[in-house]
Amino acid sequence: MTISKTEALIAARIALGDVAALGGGDTDATVDAGFLRRLLLGLPFPAAYHEAVADQHPAYPIPSGDAPVPIAAPGLRISGAIIRGVLDLSDCIGQGGQGLPALALEHCRLEGDGGVDPDAIDVRLSLDVSHARLARLSLRGSQAGFIRGREVSIDGPLDLGGLAPLNEAAPTSRTDDDLSKIRAWFERVAEAARAEAAAVREGKGAPFHDTEPLPDLTRPAAWPSASGDHCWLDLTGARIDGRITLDDARLRAPPPRDPAMVARVGPRFALSLMEAEVGGGCVALRPCSIEGGIDLVSARIQGELNLRGSWVSEGEGPALSARNASIVGGIILDRALLTGSTDLNDARLGANLDLRGTGLNGRGKIALTARNARVEGDIVLTDGACILGSIALHGASANFLHLSRARLAGDTTLVARHARFDQVELLGDCVLVGGASFVNAEVRSDIIVTHAILLGNRGQAALDLEGVRIGANLGLHDQVVLNRALNLKSVTTGDQMLLQDVTLIGGGLIAADGVKVGSSLRLRKLHGATALDLTDASCAILDDDPSAYGNGRLRLNGLAYQRLARASFAGRCVDDRAAWLSGFKPETDRETAISPQPYHHLARVLAGQGQVDDARDIQVLLADRRRAAGKPLIWSEGWLTGLGRWTLHLSTGLFGKLFGFGLKPTRAVTTLAVALVAGWAFFGWANWRGAMVIDQQAVASIAQAGRVGAPALTDDEMVQNIPCGDAVRPSLYALDVFIPLVDLLQETECEIGEAEGTARAMPLFQGITVGSGEAARTLFGEVEVYRFAKAFYALAGWLILSLSILTFSGVMQRSGETG
Repeated sequence: MTISKTEALIAARIALGDVAALGGGDTDATVDAGFLRRLLLGLPFPAAYHEAVADQHPAYPIPSGDAPVPIAAPGLRISGAIIRGVLDLSDCIGQGGQGLPALALEHCRLEGDGGVDPDAIDVRLSLDVSHARLARLSLRGSQAGFIRGREVSIDGPLDLGGLAPLNEAAPTSRTDDDLSKIRAWFERVAEAARAEAAAVREGKGAPFHDTEPLPDLTRPAAWPSASGDHCWLDLTGARIDGRITLDDARLRAPPPRDPAMVARVGPRFALSLMEAEVGGGCVALRPCSIEGGIDLVSARIQGELNLRGSWVSEGEGPALSARNASIVGGIILDRALLTGSTDLNDARLGANLDLRGTGLNGRGKIALTARNARVEGDIVLTDGACILGSIALHGASANFLHLSRARLAGDTTLVARHARFDQVELLGDCVLVGGASFVNAEVRSDIIVTHAILLGNRGQAALDLEGVRIGANLGLHDQVVLNRALNLKSVTTGDQMLLQDVTLIGGGLIAADGVKVGSSLRLRKLHGATALDLTDASCAILDDDPSAYGNGRLRLNGLAYQRLARASFAGRCVDDRAAWLSGFKPETDRETAISPQPYHHLARVLAGQGQVDDARDIQVLLADRRRAAGKPLIWSEGWLTGLGRWTLHLSTGLFGKLFGFGLKPTRAVTTLAVALVAGWAFFGWANWRGAMVIDQQAVASIAQAGRVGAPALTDDEMVQNIPCGDAVRPSLYALDVFIPLVDLLQETECEIGEAEGTARAMPLFQGITVGSGEAARTLFGEVEVYRFAKAFYALAGWLILSLSILTFSGVMQRSGETG
């Protein structure tokens, strides 16, 4: 029987357990795929065939009669062959349900049918192992077209290292020119943001400029379409007990079809492992290139998916689709470049999602989506990771979410709403153009943001933490730059919240309304915020620098804290807190627009800390500001009503100056002392001027010719208007007039009048005469002025003493505490 040297060599080598290395010497490397199929299936060859093999290779063990070529334990191993036709092993298994022998076609060309697949006219089928069972399969270094392996069972590893299309004899060099352009763009954006932040901190108030447009990287390169340009595998539903190796593989799916067709029949991937079970990992120890994406939907991989340094691009589907996959060893995309979206929705990772130095180009779409994914390790974006497009982690969970020296840009760059993490860290020069949102997320330990730049798009907060529940600390500190807004609404922390050295470029709101801080709320060096909203916030300790809020509006209504940190006082508390509360401005100029709650609460806390005087000063400050806010205009409501309101306004102002609105006993004491000294001086002056005379009662005088007076020493003369002199002491006289209902027997001794018989350097002013004759009247005589002054002094004494008693009683203090 005639047998080719190639077939004889292959038969002899596999029978002896050796590798059939072809292409050397005078041996033709071409072999028919049908011959290989017959060998693997153990189909019998005639006895003459075995004898012909033995003639060429004496070591060949000749079986008896018509029998298959014996295949030693290592299996069918061929190197350097050119395999013509489709190697069709579909639905094939070994004897007794065992797997076929191991198949290793390394550095071979699987030219396939050279035509078309009946199910897809642009497909060149090279190998079909669908529903087959093999001990192992290796295609290392080979070239092939389409490899179909639906529901194949491989009892060992699958080696695809170096696998490439038929038309690619040498590896194509990876190009990351686009990534270099993007990194340069990020550096320009970061530098501009830092410069504007520095201007804001220096008080220059530089306006924020929107970032320059992102370079257009949405258009993919032309897809190779010639026959032999594609090498792709469909291993849907496969069971692979070993590891899948992708070192240096160069896979490419056929050109993308019409979207309507894709929607109808489903996408094609360069490597499809949908619903596959892999006992080992899927590893590229050296970078591979996969054009057309990887499909891992609902796959179960016991090891890791490691594409370190590889290049993966999308085709009809995402670049990497692992929806609902279970990958025990995690996903490692360290230094990889993925063009197109990455879908990890509902995936389960037993270790890290490693994106260190990774480039993800979402091409204007979501770059990475991991909704409801469960990562038992960490999500790591460090070492210059560059992401174009959003990262969606809605409902996801992981240990650490760690970003350091990462570059992200998208509509909302990082979205982790309702997600759960042990810790979140944005450290070391992170740049997020598009901001980050963690609305209603749960973080069991800390959220730390330092040396980061977060720039929100129009209408979005740069960092949105609304409703986040934090088990320990929230810290934004050390040169954090944001724009538009920082949203901390309803955040809950188990320990501290620290905002320090935070700069908002272009202005913006820090919304911290409704936050609940278990320990201290520490606020330091807040620059550029147009408003800080602490409405209904609460904390155990308010530890802040009252001068560090800038010139923005403060919203403090409902802010509650149990005590103030002593370190927050640079001097007297009232001085610092007056400036702090000055930022709490009403929306209108009406008194009713000023809420007293921030003032009353501060006063209660200060009183509880033993700073009673400071507490009273704060309440005085409130009353004074409410009075200033309610300042009326005489003509605003009619002149009579306006005049009345103006009089009341002046009266309350005087009450504030003299008595601290009934809150300052020290002012009341001072007012009493000044009033008594003034009365002492006034009555002393009046007595010296001879304007005080003895109060002559009728029982001590006589009447003569219509006159009443004391008897004179000379006959027939009556002496009246006797100077008071030393009959009273001016100090006691002033006290007797000033204090009502108390008689010190001073006021009954003397009264205001013009004394006679006194020597004065300057006589008393007799006033101004108005009119003539019987109608003439004298006005503003000195004695008359003194009488009015005494009456005013008596009224003032009644009023001042009453208000002093009100102040000493503390009634206004208690009213303020409940107000």
